[in-house]
Amino acid sequence: MADQPVIERIEGVSFTAGANQPFLLDEPDVVYWVESGFVDVFAVELLNEEKASRIPFVTRVPAGSMCFGAQRLAGRGGKAGLFSFLAVPSMDAVLVRGTRAKVASKEDFDIASTVWIDEWLSRLSEFVVRGRGPPPRDALLLDADLNVPYPAGSTVSAHHLDIVWVTVDQPMRFTGNEELVIPAESHPVPLSERTWLELESDARVSALYTPGIVVSGQLWPSLDRFSAIVLECAALFWEEKARHQEDRHRRLHLFRRAAATKMFGSLGRVLGGGGIQTTKMPRRTYVRRCSRRRASSPEPPGSLSRSRATSRSPDIRRRRWRLLSAPPGSVRGRSRSRPAGGGGTDPPSSRWRGRTCGRWPCFRTGAGLIARSIRPAERRST
Repeated sequence: MADQPVIERIEGVSFTAGANQPFLLDEPDVVYWVESGFVDVFAVELLNEEKASRIPFVTRVPAGSMCFGAQRLAGRGGKAGLFSFLAVPSMDAVLVRGTRAKVASKEDFDIASTVWIDEWLSRLSEFVVRGRGPPPRDALLLDADLNVPYPAGSTVSAHHLDIVWVTVDQPMRFTGNEELVIPAESHPVPLSERTWLELESDARVSALYTPGIVVSGQLWPSLDRFSAIVLECAALFWEEKARHQEDRHRRLHLFRRAAATKMFGSLGRVLGGGGIQTTKMPRRTYVRRCSRRRASSPEPPGSLSRSRATSRSPDIRRRRWRLLSAPPGSVRGRSRSRPAGGGGTDPPSSRWRGRTCGRWPCFRTGAGLIARSIRPAERRST
């Protein structure tokens, strides 16, 4: 059998395909051997027997390898959709279509056949754990042994470049996913170095390599079961992506709504007559904030009313204000702080500037002093 050409071994038919001729891998008994080029495999959701949308890329099958068909999987949660593999050949790819019964059977198989199967399983395993990382560090690596006891909570995986088919007499979680629970005594599950099983209770684990599973006659039912698990993972990826997209649209809608509310609210205040003067003056607002922070009662800086301040200082928002501490020995006055013993309401500018804040006019508050920055015109005049 090993000396026969592949096209004769699998009783296949050679044909040429391209990227404009994708086809579904939905026939379990059919295999495709890639003679030249490559084939990209996707998982696709079907609605009314039509390709509705592509789910993330699964794997690429290069020349000299084989891809296998799988049964369609019904949608999760009672959905009407079906999930299946979709093959997209490269430009001028040459494929050989055959039957899997001729690839490997209990009566007749060779090492080349097991290599094709192991490569296909390794590629599917990489898709299952995409974005999840490697197996846990404490994972126990399996060999071809039967009925080996393992305690509850154990994690089992395969050696590097190995494919082991595992059977457990207790329920187990595939890759630790709560939604992928494999029942006890089911068909053997293939494990690669990238996938693992978590045992929920004390169990006995049996492991076989691919030649052993072929001889036992459980290869193709087990492969169909694993293909269904891969399609189920694809459905989970699709649902997670849909939830993420819905949440993104919802947050974008809330942001746009808040921005529109703020914009039209400001516009309404302007058109309603309030305009920019609807808020308090920055100096008074700053004084109250500083007084509140220091737990003292604020007093307006001087007896300057809001109307007078607006008329005298139309560009008051262009000024900057600074909180200063009162100098030792100062007393409170009507409009400004003055040193003790000084005459009049306002202290001499030379004494006050030299002791406290230089060229910054100061106003008294309950929290200390507020110093106003000098405008450009005042700075030039001084």
